[in-house]
Amino acid sequence: MAENRIRIEGRVKRIEYLRYLADVRAEEQQAIDMGYHITRKSIEEVREEFQAKYGSIWMEI
Repeated sequence: MAENRIRIEGRVKRIEYLRYLADVRAEEQQAIDMGYHITRKSIEEVREEFQAKYGSIWMEI
């Protein structure tokens, strides 16, 4: 019987980036809940901020 092998390659977003994004959104929501009028950061702004601090949002697998 032949063994089936699946080869997975590509890029995935780092878990650190996803957690960072979730933290940013949680902080924004908390400010809104407290009555502050804020402008949410765009995904691009959050990505650029993360990359400046920690490097690429992508991980090669």
